[in-house]
Amino acid sequence: MKKTLQAAVVAAAIVSPAMASASVESFQFKSAGIAASFMLNVTGGQATNGSGELWSPYWSGSTFMELVTLSTPNVHDLDGGNLSYRFGGGTDLIGDDAAPIDAWELVFTIDAIPNLDVGFNVCADGDGFFTGFIAGNSPGGGQQIIYLGETGTLKIIPESSTWAVMLLGFAGLGYVGTRRASRLPVVG
Repeated sequence: MKKTLQAAVVAAAIVSPAMASASVESFQFKSAGIAASFMLNVTGGQATNGSGELWSPYWSGSTFMELVTLSTPNVHDLDGGNLSYRFGGGTDLIGDDAAPIDAWELVFTIDAIPNLDVGFNVCADGDGFFTGFIAGNSPGGGQQIIYLGETGTLKIIPESSTWAVMLLGFAGLGYVGTRRASRLPVVG
């Protein structure tokens, strides 16, 4: 039993750094005119990819959005993980690939209406407030470029798999503790 427990501890020590550096983080942004729900795949603190849904006053219902990273075609690398991506009307949205979101922002492409070239970014304002910003070609007639910035809140949603791993770990610790307690001699 001791060797099995030692093997489990060694295996956990080997696997845990990889598990700790890779995660899925879910977010919800809420403001008066914009709402977004998205997930990021994060490795070593960097968002490697991500996608979600965006609601806005410019179209009805939700629309798909995808994270812009340094590997996105036509992205401008500003060095140090910082990037710039151009949307309709020559609008550049600046961001980075770090998570949790910092002051440089995350940038998403939006697939709302065919041939609509619009981007969305979300950035930290400090004190738990964030700005979500939509910019690019307008889906409505008579308005060539849209700019809508809204201050709101960003909530991190814990993944169910994260909770499952934590509960499994606590159950294992409880089992080891009870096994060990049952072997202790009774002093009386």
